[in-house]
Amino acid sequence: MSKTKYQSVYWQAAKNGRKAYFYYSVYLGRDPLTGKKIMKKSQQDQLGNRFKTAREAYLEAERIKNEFRRGENVMPSGATFREFVENIFKPTYKTEVEESTWIARQPVFDTILKHLGTKNYLILCLVIVSSFRIGC
Repeated sequence: MSKTKYQSVYWQAAKNGRKAYFYYSVYLGRDPLTGKKIMKKSQQDQLGNRFKTAREAYLEAERIKNEFRRGENVMPSGATFREFVENIFKPTYKTEVEESTWIARQPVFDTILKHLGTKNYLILCLVIVSSFRIGC
């Protein structure tokens, strides 16, 4: 593994009859629920073609970073909807509303979590959420 002049782009020398190739390895941050690093590494562009130059790999790495920043390329996590609500949504929501509103919303949160709490929070789609009705 040799570093190139481009950030996050590497060159792997040929060995055991394989061709040399360029690849990128990008750090995208940490998963807020699990705390694990989010890394993306590839030898190919989005069309499945291997990189011929370091610049091609660099441009693809930048595209991946931009997609991730815009939220288009969210990496899947094994966290449930309950973990998301308890660890991220509720602490943030509690600081943004008054105490009386927070107390009044607790039964609503409990009802929603009773029905959707075990689902993977990234797989929850519009169909599941739109089909949810209080009183089901």
